[in-house]
Amino acid sequence: MTRAIASCLSAFVAAVVFTAFAARADEPPTAPILRVETGTHLGNIGQIATDSAGRYLASASFDKTLRVWDLATGQLETTIRPPCGDSYEGAVYAVAMSPDGNVVASGGNTGYSWDVQYCVYLFDRRTGEMKRRLTELPSTIDRMAWSSDGLYLAVACSSGEVRVYKTTNWKVAGADTKCIAQRWGISFSNTAPDSSERLVTTAFDGSITTYSLTASGLSQLARVAAPGGKQPYSCAYSPDGTRIAITYNDSIRVDVLSAKDLSRLYSPSVEGLTPNWNLATTWSRDGSTLLAGGAGYSSLSPQSTLVRSWQHGGQGAYSDTPIAPNTITSLLTLPSGGYVAASADPTITVFDSAGRKTVAISPSIANLHGSFDNFTTSADGTDTSFSFKGYGIEPATFSLASRQMQQGSSNAKFVKPITYAPGVDIKNWQNMRTPSVNGVALTLQSNEFARSVAIAPARTRFLLGAEWTLYCFAPNGAKLWSNALPADASAVNVSADGRVGIVACDDGTIRWYRMIDGQGLLTFFPHADQKRWVAWTPSGYYDCSPGGEDLIGWQVNRGKDHSADFFPASRFRDQFYRPDVIAKAITALDEKVAVSQADAEAGRKTVVADIATKLPPVVTILSPTGSDPISSDTVTVRYSVRTPSGEPATTVRVLVNGRPAVAAKRIQLVSADGQTDTATVTVPHADCTISVIAENRFASSEAATVSLKWSAGTGNANAPTALTPDALKPKLYILAVGVAAYKDKDLTLTYPGKDAADFAAKMVSQKGLLYGAVTVKALTDAGADKASIEDGLQWIQQETTSRDVAMVFLSGHGALDPNGNYLFVPYDFDRARYKSTGIPFSDFTNTLQAIAGKAIFFFDSCHSGNVSGRAHKGIAPDVTRIVNDLSSAENGTVVFSSSTGSESSYEDPVWGNGAFTKALLEGLNGKADAFGKGKITIATLDAWIAERVKDLTNGTQHPTTQKPPSVPDFPLAIVH
Repeated sequence: MTRAIASCLSAFVAAVVFTAFAARADEPPTAPILRVETGTHLGNIGQIATDSAGRYLASASFDKTLRVWDLATGQLETTIRPPCGDSYEGAVYAVAMSPDGNVVASGGNTGYSWDVQYCVYLFDRRTGEMKRRLTELPSTIDRMAWSSDGLYLAVACSSGEVRVYKTTNWKVAGADTKCIAQRWGISFSNTAPDSSERLVTTAFDGSITTYSLTASGLSQLARVAAPGGKQPYSCAYSPDGTRIAITYNDSIRVDVLSAKDLSRLYSPSVEGLTPNWNLATTWSRDGSTLLAGGAGYSSLSPQSTLVRSWQHGGQGAYSDTPIAPNTITSLLTLPSGGYVAASADPTITVFDSAGRKTVAISPSIANLHGSFDNFTTSADGTDTSFSFKGYGIEPATFSLASRQMQQGSSNAKFVKPITYAPGVDIKNWQNMRTPSVNGVALTLQSNEFARSVAIAPARTRFLLGAEWTLYCFAPNGAKLWSNALPADASAVNVSADGRVGIVACDDGTIRWYRMIDGQGLLTFFPHADQKRWVAWTPSGYYDCSPGGEDLIGWQVNRGKDHSADFFPASRFRDQFYRPDVIAKAITALDEKVAVSQADAEAGRKTVVADIATKLPPVVTILSPTGSDPISSDTVTVRYSVRTPSGEPATTVRVLVNGRPAVAAKRIQLVSADGQTDTATVTVPHADCTISVIAENRFASSEAATVSLKWSAGTGNANAPTALTPDALKPKLYILAVGVAAYKDKDLTLTYPGKDAADFAAKMVSQKGLLYGAVTVKALTDAGADKASIEDGLQWIQQETTSRDVAMVFLSGHGALDPNGNYLFVPYDFDRARYKSTGIPFSDFTNTLQAIAGKAIFFFDSCHSGNVSGRAHKGIAPDVTRIVNDLSSAENGTVVFSSSTGSESSYEDPVWGNGAFTKALLEGLNGKADAFGKGKITIATLDAWIAERVKDLTNGTQHPTTQKPPSVPDFPLAIVH
């Protein structure tokens, strides 16, 4: 059994073990639960399902989420969150979708913690709201199947019970409780010889069973011992209902049986395949092709698991398609002739009828497998090195002190895990169930595999990482402490000073613990894009990269009869964004101590507030849906607003492509159940997104967004009139501010004024190319006093219409007031009167948010030195907070920033500009035309600036670009 499969199977067993001792309650826990959220799955995908038309795909994951995807584009449609609790409560292993695509059924380790029984959840596919619970199931739900006519839902339980529900009334239509072995396969026949439904199941007692389902119940037709192994796994009826394909967990074989009597008809060729290969199987919709895939490889695909397709229903020639580096857990075919494969990575891959990959949904987590020797740490544990691709491939280092995640190998002084030391002889710790130390067996959870080990330098204790637990043992085998983990512990390490232990988990997180007692200190999540990251303490204080803020958030259960809410961390930025606390989390060895130390340094006092009382509203768009094409100039949006905290919602804003579409609507709503309303907005003659955001006095809601496809709409009286090319060109308005020569000579810089002027001149050259007109207000040096800048902000807000583009370029010093709030330093700034002479950044935020058209902000306001080493006075602001705030959905601004964190921005006479502006101008001159298409877009300019500034500053300055998720990539300039 491979590691991937062993992990998968034991996790199901673990679910029962953990929940058997969970505290019982009548309802799910109400305390907010901090969770990682990336827009893709973090854990194994247990099963996938589609509607009969193949429009939508639902995926169920051990990460306690269901996700619904648009199969044509791979776009995430809905994230569904069942109620969850501690340990494995809420993990979903099975999913089925009604043939019409309206209902998603799911189950797994669901409901036991509060009902002392398991249940199936039924959700509305589009809104994610729970419609019903099917209760009193005896054990975890492992697999589901929906009949093709939509009348029946079959559920297979780990206890061996099969239960079938009639979907018209959701009553039990039949059940088989005689089998006591885990059921792993279940399939309906689309065609039956009579008026009954046909069902087949496989179980780990070696049995294959077929049933007939009629008005009188579920009747067994045939039951045989599997011909090719003792653990039949997946099963699938052929479309004509005459054959059944079977795969095995303990055998490489594939068998095709007669649906009539379960006799073996033939076995497709498995030549060249490794053992334990076959776990998932399915037929093409016409029955001409049989497909299977699982955990193994072939000589032609040594680095990737594969799907094998046999012609003539398994009796003809075969072809192999590499899919993913981990186990294929679920397969299904599409009406178009293509198929979908899901893997434990977790990856989802869609192929068309010609075998071409059309959609690939990749995981957003770092692959921390095989990290035994590559998971290194600094002496005090504050810096750590890992790899994004596993086994030391694509290494990276994270430093708490510098607040940076950088690509490349770790410092030579970093220490590797100590796996052997005199007097501490640990055996069987790599993927084994029987680890020992000095000949003494170590006690793990039932059926749990050991994965990794690290001995403390003093040799008085060691860490053992396992499937779902981190253990600390003494050399005599005594367990000193243990802590539950969210996923396998691929690697562990102990700092050279022996104070902290670190574990790399298969969910992509790296976690720090206090070695003396196992107290959790910090969790770090690096996104697979190798740019974004977030680190947080147990209470939720966090630090992050630009764009990394919403990689975590709080799930809030709404009772056992509702899906849970999720609130990204940015909704609570003022309370929990604390880089100063994160910087001390490891050295302080206690979260409360870290907060106290950070408060003392900043002269502040942290007030802990209950998140539940400060929850923002929740918005759901009811119509239109993503499947509704638009062909009119206007769209009426119907939406609902809930207030889960009871705090009244005060404002609703509607955005098109991330920008204001109509004036904000003032409301006074207090409704836990929701209130509906409508808004009519003007849309462009192209594909677009519509977002609705509601606000209360504490925060804005997460944006509810729908993507709409444009259709010309022949014969439609409301169809738009064709416009001439010149009329299509937007106007560009630029406010360029740069201050180098300050009234206070001690603040003097060299190039901000020139930077602003050079940028404005470059963009003026776009008149008649990308823009119909370009209007500039340039404020430099003495012309950039406070009053002039404030007038400039008012000017650009008033002039820019919904069809136009506004750019604000800001270069000069930034300062912090005593409360840590950022101020831009104008020409006439007086440090003794910072409040009346500085410009609060909120002035820029409010202006950019209110601009009707596209808003782009170029931010180079962190000057404190240059490459030549000449220092300048001034405090660098926390740029990360500014960038994340501006680029949030509610503010909708594209931000190009010269640096991140509290880094300096540099300038040098050799460049004739600041590093950021030099790279920006080079990019606009054509260097950023990455694809040779003659256009510079947000994405291509970002890529050029990021690499160029790092080159210019020898890696000491890291520019960043952030774009709100609802704002599409668009061109900024044309190369000429």
